[in-house]
Amino acid sequence: MLATTPIPTPIKEPSIFEIEKPFTSKPFHVAPPLPSPQENLDVRSYKHLQSLIKQALKEVYVDVDTWEKVLTEVALEIAQDVPYALEIIGRPSSNGMADDGIASLHHVIKVTTEPVGMPQESRYLPGPAEGEIPPEVVAIEPNLLELGGTVVLKGTAKDLPKIEKVMELVVFVVCHLKLEMYLFRDHFAVRPESAEANAVHRSPPPPRRVGRSLWNWIRGENRSGHGSNPRSASPEGVVDGSNRFDRAIRQIEKTIISASPDVIFPPPHLLLRLRDEEVNLYPVRMLDQDGRRISYGPDDVDFPAGSGSGKFNSWGSNSPGRRYSSASTKSTSSRTSHISVDSKAGLGYLMTNNNSISGVMRHQSVTFAYSYYFSGSNIPCRPPEILTIEYYQKLGQHFQDRSLGQFVELLCNKAKGLCPDAMCGKPMGQHVITYTHNHGRISVSVREAPQRLGSPPEPEQIYMWTGCRECESTTDIVPMSTGTWYYSFAKYLELLYYNPYFVCGTVCSHINTRENVRRFFRLRNEIVVFEYDHIDLFEMRVPKIQVSPDYYFDEASDDAEYGADDDLEPFGVDGHAILEQTRGEVTAFYNSVKEYMQGLAFATGSALVAQNEGSAEQVQCQIMLDELGKTFEQDEQQLREELKAKKVAEVNNVRRELLAKMKETVKKLVEWQKLHAPGHKEQPEWSLPDYCSIPGHKPKAGHIYPNSFVIVREDEPTSIIAFTLSSKKYIQHIRDQRQYPLGVDPESPPPIPQWENVGGDCDVKMKVFSHEQTPGGPKQHIKYKFRQGKHNFSCTVYYAAQFDGLRRKCGMSAMYVRSLMRCAQWDASGGKSRAGFFKTCDDQLVVKQLASKWTNQEKAALMKFAPAYFEYMNNSDKNPTILVKIFGFYTLKHKNLQTGTVKKLDVLVMEHLFANVNISRKFDLKGVPDRHIVSKKDGENDVMWDGDWVDGRYKQLLRLHAHSKKIIAESVWNDTQFLSDANVMDYSLLVGVNDDKKELVVGIVDFIGPYTWYKILETRAKTTLNAALKGGKDVTVLPPDQYRDRFRKAMEQNFLMVPDKWIKVPGLEQGISTKKLPSVL
Repeated sequence: MLATTPIPTPIKEPSIFEIEKPFTSKPFHVAPPLPSPQENLDVRSYKHLQSLIKQALKEVYVDVDTWEKVLTEVALEIAQDVPYALEIIGRPSSNGMADDGIASLHHVIKVTTEPVGMPQESRYLPGPAEGEIPPEVVAIEPNLLELGGTVVLKGTAKDLPKIEKVMELVVFVVCHLKLEMYLFRDHFAVRPESAEANAVHRSPPPPRRVGRSLWNWIRGENRSGHGSNPRSASPEGVVDGSNRFDRAIRQIEKTIISASPDVIFPPPHLLLRLRDEEVNLYPVRMLDQDGRRISYGPDDVDFPAGSGSGKFNSWGSNSPGRRYSSASTKSTSSRTSHISVDSKAGLGYLMTNNNSISGVMRHQSVTFAYSYYFSGSNIPCRPPEILTIEYYQKLGQHFQDRSLGQFVELLCNKAKGLCPDAMCGKPMGQHVITYTHNHGRISVSVREAPQRLGSPPEPEQIYMWTGCRECESTTDIVPMSTGTWYYSFAKYLELLYYNPYFVCGTVCSHINTRENVRRFFRLRNEIVVFEYDHIDLFEMRVPKIQVSPDYYFDEASDDAEYGADDDLEPFGVDGHAILEQTRGEVTAFYNSVKEYMQGLAFATGSALVAQNEGSAEQVQCQIMLDELGKTFEQDEQQLREELKAKKVAEVNNVRRELLAKMKETVKKLVEWQKLHAPGHKEQPEWSLPDYCSIPGHKPKAGHIYPNSFVIVREDEPTSIIAFTLSSKKYIQHIRDQRQYPLGVDPESPPPIPQWENVGGDCDVKMKVFSHEQTPGGPKQHIKYKFRQGKHNFSCTVYYAAQFDGLRRKCGMSAMYVRSLMRCAQWDASGGKSRAGFFKTCDDQLVVKQLASKWTNQEKAALMKFAPAYFEYMNNSDKNPTILVKIFGFYTLKHKNLQTGTVKKLDVLVMEHLFANVNISRKFDLKGVPDRHIVSKKDGENDVMWDGDWVDGRYKQLLRLHAHSKKIIAESVWNDTQFLSDANVMDYSLLVGVNDDKKELVVGIVDFIGPYTWYKILETRAKTTLNAALKGGKDVTVLPPDQYRDRFRKAMEQNFLMVPDKWIKVPGLEQGISTKKLPSVL
């Protein structure tokens, strides 16, 4: 890793040698077993059960009051039977079978229905039904007659099928809650007393139609007729209920999906971000400090690209706003309701229908990234694997659950076994197992107990206690109860992730947060340790400029965009600012003139005339200076008046006149000084604009053409493009191409390119042409020439109408010319090519100069690629893409007739992926793991490669939210397929790490490299060389289909996803409505 490259601060890895500290100060003294809970359910569990029953009953549209009381009473009877069942079942042997071969005993409670009688006649019958267990089995295990039970539900045939499903959920929850009481007792954890501590005491959700999904909330639909509270509990005091994502979040927050009280699931990160972005998008009503509503207007809102606004977006730069006609306002409103395609892809990972019965059942599981590694090494022996465990499910199709006791026994029994990884081979007891989920990572380690702790009283008994990671405080050591032994291991993980009250605050002041808690379990001579660490997750941000659907683009707003000639706002240019800047230039110059004239007055002694002193010669000098001053004052006033009268689009006319007056003024003063003050040696400090060039001063490479607002600068090639695209001839031609597919009016004769004088020594000429490869094809390209004095310029705009359409669909037309007006050379280090780069001064666009020896074959390949690119971009509103968009392809030429020098550039104009984003590290990933950057001397701007990504463990440190992984996976798949079909390879994924916002900004770049004969030869030569070297580096250049496959595989491995509670699990959603919940005991 480069010494100059900052790397993220790694999470402190738990070490097996650290767990001894919390119990070294005292011997292994075991406290007496804790008494069993006396009540059926504690208060918190009872209230949670009641709220869950109410929610479920409202979902199935039955008499809530009647059935709630019935189901609650039945549930309490079931809870009362659990301790007795635990006593009979006991703990099975380690292999899960009794000594005589009979399967372990189970306490299974069945639900039956009888469509007769009243609901109040429903009852719970303990024990198996008569004849259910064969006599020969009873003879072997008579305790079977004491286990299990049946719930008999009575009522109408219409209600009973619905109630049966609810009762199955109630049986699962109440048995689980009973075991959880044992768990909390053994851990010395205390449930909160305040009613506000848990979400179950929020208002239950309103009745709704069965099957209504999260998408209904996001779209703002409300079919049930029960509206949302208009005073949304949005962040920052937002009270406007129109925020669709806020409605979805509030629905999630008040829905009970956990079988445990006090478990708080934060809403999906993507919904929170979209909610916040929508808050910033709309002029919402907010409250000030006094509780009064604050109204925000459109000028206070940052619109995203594609909205038709001059402002750029909520996480980029804020550019000056623009006015809208009524038509364009309509277009803006329609676009703001659009959900971007990448957000749609991310939303597709969310579970829906969470508060339905099947939704609650579906959430009785946990999905995590499972891995383990040797303690002291950061390289995993088992790479992270996404696993799902259904609570208490021993026979599920996913990773099977174990009880907490079984899990501890398994780890202890395998502690001395060797790691299956052939590169490791060390005992598993020296490894750390990690379960990573949402923002939490649970680390489980096993080690041998120190001899000084002594032996446990009963070697086959599991003992447990809780300690503090900050000090040596611990709870008493107690034997694990049978109830805790049977508690679901997967459910135990959920408590560690999401229950903030599952701590032991009575031990010390540190242990009231889960990060400071260590949980210990001892079996024989092994100790199992559970620890929780918070981890940061990164969100994947795609290129911010995206195509909006065609139906979000209003043609009326397009007319306004290319409206009156005197309005510069269609180009995103602040005309008022340009006028003010020009006035400032006028004032600054004439102020410098006044200062110089004052110096001349003192040098000649004419300043004494004001004091009624001085010679006749000095008086004459003063008179001449006064006359000059009046002339200059008149010139200044004339320029100011012209600025008031001129159209903003013609500000260059005033600039040209200002330059002429500057030259004339300076010439007069210099001549006057030579005649009347030859001894005055002080050099004048003229305040000149940066585009001004006057004799005796360093020339500025700027050219000012009449009837424009763009200054053409020789050292800023983008200004040539800006001048071309803002010219009236170009704009009129683009209008015609929109109206006529062939670009010209069929009733009008084709225009003949001729030079046209636009003022003074300035001429312009434009022609349209077809590419040389298709001479008879449509004339899609424009060559615009302009000349001034001894300087000739030309700008060839390839696929002018197509790129113009793409920019408009991306909401770029309002800022494109403005950005191109100024640029500077830019060091984009990291790539292999020697291409030159420029970046616009507003940081929005990047200009890449193509190789100076760009061949006709490569140019033809790009011309062939362009139509496919336009088609793909036009359809990108339907499928996510991370291509960094190309917005124009140009050939620029400047010829100096005086010196004979000619400069020619072929350039691509692209969006700047990292515009106005604080990026700490950059990576250029191609999928070749042994690529390493050769650092420059400073190393600060190095763009690192695949090998640096792997060596720096960025894959482990920069983990993604689940929805982000889905977005990049779909985008890479779509883009690589398109590029492969277009015969393109050698592209890269550019990654920027924004540590401030915990974001990875990504985009595919350098995707114009066709697989030409030169690339074929390069591939064959390097492949042959590597084969001869026997183990050389991977070949970067491959045929497009092979490059695509390697790229996809590498990007899949480079970005690790951490699941959360809302991720869709393949196979878990299908069939959930017909699947029964497992038996808890």
